[in-house]
Amino acid sequence: EMVSQITRISKAHGDSIWCVVWAGNGSDNENEFVTGSVDGTVKIWTIAALGNPEKEKVSCTETFSEQSMGIISVATSDKSPYLVTSSMDSHLRIWDLQKREFIKSIDCGAIECWTLAFHPSGEKVATGTHTGAVNVWSVEEKSAGELITTLETKGGFALSLAYNSTGTMLAVGDKDGNVYIFEHERLVHTLQAHAMAIRSLCFSVDDSMLLTASDDTTVNIYDAQSKDQIGTVKGHSSWVMSVACSPDGKYFATASSDKRVRIWDLKQRSCLQTFESHTDQVFMVAFNRQGNRLVSVGGEGDIQLYSVT
Repeated sequence: EMVSQITRISKAHGDSIWCVVWAGNGSDNENEFVTGSVDGTVKIWTIAALGNPEKEKVSCTETFSEQSMGIISVATSDKSPYLVTSSMDSHLRIWDLQKREFIKSIDCGAIECWTLAFHPSGEKVATGTHTGAVNVWSVEEKSAGELITTLETKGGFALSLAYNSTGTMLAVGDKDGNVYIFEHERLVHTLQAHAMAIRSLCFSVDDSMLLTASDDTTVNIYDAQSKDQIGTVKGHSSWVMSVACSPDGKYFATASSDKRVRIWDLKQRSCLQTFESHTDQVFMVAFNRQGNRLVSVGGEGDIQLYSVT
């Protein structure tokens, strides 16, 4: 299985692109992805003729600029047509991706909101906060914007969040390198995973493993059931900003402030490929749901698409 660079979109935004997510199945278009930038805009990108190398073309088909400040996080769901964004003005915003419509703005006030994670049910989103608490908000049509519950980590700034595929488990990474694991919204385990901030974490596709990406340049791998560390990978020379598992469960990708994207073998824990397509920090990587495309976004405002075969 090889990954290769295909399309590059230079200056896709006027400033750093902090986040990217593929459109969920709920939006009916698996050929779309969404980017959020420090420039305050959210853009939807559509890939025409996906899989046809001669004709494949990426274009921006929508720009949402209701945001008054930089976009921190974007989230979609397979069960919902909604896109949820969080921005530096402490607001969550809900958009209908299908209809390209703005639905609602949620003022998180002093509670603040940082990274977002959509619950697999598509009915709620979790947001990390500066106080370490995680707020869970409804994004159901009738009750959108209601605070459902607050989960206390008693830890530092909650930088990263990930649900497992069933939504029974939520992992939260903080600025001090700790991971807090909630099961059925109850804190069951705390891992002192890294000595520095955890900017990203994800579960493997089969939910058996939890991967944590840290400023200490490593990615740790934990058994999601026993919570034991079963591996670590080193390769980046600076902060690891993002980690994402491929849908076939064989690989994971990382993005780093060393300007590189790396592809790793999950079983062997080895680096298979390194890409130096960005000229600035790489903030995020994301596989599409079919697993045949990977996208990375960077501090220079560029988007890089990769083919996965």
